[in-house]
Amino acid sequence: MRLYSPRKEALLKVLYVLFFLIGGVLTLMSRTSGLSFYSLGQIFGTLSLTGLTLQLCMGSRIKVLEKGVGLDKILRLHSVNARLTLLFIVLHPTFMFGPAILQGESYKTILASFTFFHWLGIFALLLIIMTILLTIYQNRLKLNYEHWKIIHKTAYLIIVFGFIHSFFVGPDIATLSPLFYWWIFLAILAILAILYRYGIRHWLLRNSLYQIVKIAKESSNVISIYLKPQRGKIFLFYPGQFAFVKFCSQFLSSEEHHFTISSSPRGNTICFTIKESGDFTRNLNRLKVGDTAKIEGPFGAFSNAGMEGPFVFIAGGIGITPIMSMLSFMKAKRKKEKTLLIYGARKRSDLIFYEELEKLKKESNWFDAAYILSSEKAPREERFHKGYINSNILRSYVPNFKSAKFFLVGPINMMEAIKKILIKEKADRGQIFTEKFALK
Repeated sequence: MRLYSPRKEALLKVLYVLFFLIGGVLTLMSRTSGLSFYSLGQIFGTLSLTGLTLQLCMGSRIKVLEKGVGLDKILRLHSVNARLTLLFIVLHPTFMFGPAILQGESYKTILASFTFFHWLGIFALLLIIMTILLTIYQNRLKLNYEHWKIIHKTAYLIIVFGFIHSFFVGPDIATLSPLFYWWIFLAILAILAILYRYGIRHWLLRNSLYQIVKIAKESSNVISIYLKPQRGKIFLFYPGQFAFVKFCSQFLSSEEHHFTISSSPRGNTICFTIKESGDFTRNLNRLKVGDTAKIEGPFGAFSNAGMEGPFVFIAGGIGITPIMSMLSFMKAKRKKEKTLLIYGARKRSDLIFYEELEKLKKESNWFDAAYILSSEKAPREERFHKGYINSNILRSYVPNFKSAKFFLVGPINMMEAIKKILIKEKADRGQIFTEKFALK
């Protein structure tokens, strides 16, 4: 079965737009007077509440929503929605009180008319501005993942304040107008999303405890951690997917992190190959065989499962992990698809799984690989190049851009640059698959 569904992704985008259209139309239907700046402010208020509810749903890891689309795409929409919702929240009071201020009414008079519920809405606005700014500038502020997640949970307060504010300040909601039923629908949706994330999810994961059975050093800063379930079987996953892992160790924080599964779905262990890239991952070498972990998955739609080749995998750095899962799975299949791997890294020692890849290349007639080193002179060996993956390298290895399916994974700048080259070489846009492995 093909994992990625472009139709479902398109449907979700249509439903996303429809949510806002329905909210806007119902607000207009609930108005007894004509369209004015004040009523536009009310519309933006409804759109703000709609956006906050969608934000909650998209961040709850709902499997039905994510399946066939990929959690990475859902959360990229989540990020866009946060900025759009912030715009609606700012426009809401601007249109409602802006005209009065322009006509000479003083700020003091307007603020004196505010009730507790008005101030609750202002506090929600300040919270969402703070959350979005901290998310945008987290790298400059050197905000680590654990602290970012704690701050991000203020979103629940924002949503609660938003619902209370809208009910007690919005007369069209309290008078059982069409908007009232939309408010009820959004409230139920928000409650169900919270119940799923903090209730149903945890119940489903009650037996998801795994034990570390092997730890392998892949390079100076990359390790592979192999785990087996303490009871039952490994959950069903497709090659290329990822999972959220919470290691149970005194040396690591209790926060969960997402890692790509580098093993084949047909193995008797599940493996995560992880590069040291922060405070948390630097401490992974303190894990020991016998330690346990809770695993939630699978997520993602970056997989060639159910597809026919030929395939061209283009990986940069630790991006080799989902590719390795796909190659291991393909190796065990009867039908072998012609596959090319173009693998870029800084140095030869950074080429993770190099020996396994070379062994696969020698033992098969369906797989080939080329390596590009950016910071080290390429050795005098066949299929090694110095520099970066570019159009010349791609043209020298890819026989037919129109027939191949391309899977790109690695640094975002690398993927965007290669995608432009592929499109210029007349590759089918619908056959270029990427995964932007960043969930913040």
